Parts: sequence; C-alpha cells; structure tokens
Amino acid sequence: MAILLATWSDAHDVVLADPERVCEILWGTRYGIESLKNLGSVSSDRVHRLAEQALRAILLGQQTEALTNGRPASSQVLPPL
Repeated sequence: MAILLATWSDAHDVVLADPERVCEILWGTRYGIESLKNLGSVSSDRVHRLAEQALRAILLGQQTEALTNGRPASSQVLPPL
C-alpha cells in the first residue's frame, strides 16, 4: 500500500506529510467495507464499488487539501474522535 500511495502522490504532485497515517486510513476504510461483505450485509460486487469510491474520495481529499492550502496534504492535525 505504501508503494502505491507514494506512486500516486508523485504522479499527482501531492506531498503527504504523514504517508503512514494515510495508509492506515486507507487500510481501515478498506477493512471496514470488506467486513460488510463478511457479515453478509453487502454483495461482493457492491463491496468492490464501495471500496473504489471510498479510496478515490480519500485520495481526492488529500489532493484537494494540498492544492487548497498550498502545503502538504495531511499536515493538519485532526482532533481525536
């Protein structure tokens, strides 16, 4: 995942302040969506589409944050949930 994320960030000129954190967010999202399939709540086809949409949204958010703020994406400290 880290290599794919680095390739994506290089291709889109997005500097990630904390790539490990972004990887954890991506893995956690994918794991959560996959668990819906394992529970029988969502079909395999739907899980694939949901995962793709979620990952695109997260990466778009990283790209937009970098472009909007003029600083590396993920450099803002998020408050704990």
